[in-house]
Amino acid sequence: MSLEDDDKPPRNIWDDGVVFVAALLTLCAIGVCFFQFTIAPAKKAQPAANTAASGEVTIGIPAAKAPAQH
Repeated sequence: MSLEDDDKPPRNIWDDGVVFVAALLTLCAIGVCFFQFTIAPAKKAQPAANTAASGEVTIGIPAAKAPAQH
């Protein structure tokens, strides 16, 4: 068979790849806009309560407590 016998030339896979990537990026942009404007932002986390005395720094495993006596 020659090219004149065929109705159309074979499809190039790269042509479909460019369309697929463009569609994927478009869907991602639509999703980002949707979630950015429809979902409220999360509240900022409160800092943990400071239980150590001011100026005291605890590093490593704390010392074991003495056993309770009966």
